[in-house]
Amino acid sequence: MTTKPLPDMTAQDPPAIGKKSIFRRLRIIPVILVLIVFAVILYLNYTPPGGVVLVEEAAVPLRAPVAAELKTIIGPKQKTVHKGDLLATLFISSALNAESSKDLLDRSMDADRIKFDMVLDAMRFEIESQRLEQEEIKLRLEENLTKGQVEREKIALEKARQLLQYQQEQKDKVERLWNMKAVSHVKWTSAQREYSIAVAELKMAKLRYDEAISRSEFASRSLTRFLSGVSRQRQRINAAIAALQKYLKSTSAAIGNIRELDSGYTIDLLSPIDGIVVDRAGPVGTFIAKGEPVITLYDPNNIKIYAYVKGIWRSRLKPGQEVRVRMEDKDIHSTISYIYPNLVAPPTVLQNRKMLSMENYYLKVELNHHNFPNNIVPGKIGHAVFGSE
Repeated sequence: MTTKPLPDMTAQDPPAIGKKSIFRRLRIIPVILVLIVFAVILYLNYTPPGGVVLVEEAAVPLRAPVAAELKTIIGPKQKTVHKGDLLATLFISSALNAESSKDLLDRSMDADRIKFDMVLDAMRFEIESQRLEQEEIKLRLEENLTKGQVEREKIALEKARQLLQYQQEQKDKVERLWNMKAVSHVKWTSAQREYSIAVAELKMAKLRYDEAISRSEFASRSLTRFLSGVSRQRQRINAAIAALQKYLKSTSAAIGNIRELDSGYTIDLLSPIDGIVVDRAGPVGTFIAKGEPVITLYDPNNIKIYAYVKGIWRSRLKPGQEVRVRMEDKDIHSTISYIYPNLVAPPTVLQNRKMLSMENYYLKVELNHHNFPNNIVPGKIGHAVFGSE
């Protein structure tokens, strides 16, 4: 007689094992999500905001008025120059001067074009100035209207309080008479209703008063921001006009030189500003085509230092906040001067160096440059870490 083997009770069905494994993994997912959310909260609240710092400034190139040869040029070791310093001497030979008449015509046309551009710019600036004045008048009118509305709502609120106090007294009086059965139920109901209406009117008056205050504060902030922006825009306009006048003056001087000299002669290039040399055309003997830059300068007093920060840090930044900049292996302590309201695309130099993504937009923060070295040049890059608010 054969006996059947007993079934193995420890063995489990393979599909059942797979289901249990899937359930165990699913239970881990909420834990992972909680950890991710916790890590994001820690990052946003306890990680100090940071960004990439770039020194920016429009350079001042001194260009050759005609095709010429470098006779002298400032040495490569000399970086700092003062207004009026001799930077380079250009020699125009007879061969290069064969087209002096054409150069004279070109420069004259260039001067006329600059004058025409200055007239157009003046007209455009005047129109823009009128538009800004109208906008300022509009904002000031809005501010005055909102302030007047605040006063009117304040008076209405006070009247509502007085009416509520009166209705409270009437209600209390009617309730005492009601308790003594000296008035009818209709009179008691009417007093209760009038009191409820007075309470509702007081609440509405408070809401209107608070709303008027909010509008007035918003109008005042808008006017303040507008006046600040107008001041900066007027500074840019004045700088643009000064640059055009300076370029026109140099062009007129070049025209005078061409008219006076029709054969081999020299032209001295003087520094128009106190600045720093950032580029040279080459050594003595280099031939330079007309319009090519001979020396490139920049004014360190007009330097602009910007930090480009991710938009998620906007709420943790404010003007006057301290910031530490790491640049050229040195720590520089500065403060936030201005935060631009709109996000901007990163500069090309930072995109090319793969320091910021061209697909994202960043918060542009202007830093105070007083603690930065005087010999710092445009194009320098650093990293900023912002302190606590």
